[in-house]
Amino acid sequence: MPVETVISVRQSTGTYVARIKGFKPTASNTISAYEAAKAIARKFYAESNVVWILENGKSPNTFSIRSSN
Repeated sequence: MPVETVISVRQSTGTYVARIKGFKPTASNTISAYEAAKAIARKFYAESNVVWILENGKSPNTFSIRSSN
């Protein structure tokens, strides 16, 4: 069964900072909120896992990640 986790991204002084609630590390990117979300997903899940990043319609700069594990 797929596992879904929500990523929230905020913009601070030209940098997008991504965070997963309950997960201490953060990831940042200057290109876009989506790229910051991808960076935190790489930290949260092992490189070998299949990960999909979807825009979450609840608010801007909120994404969901799904893994096959």
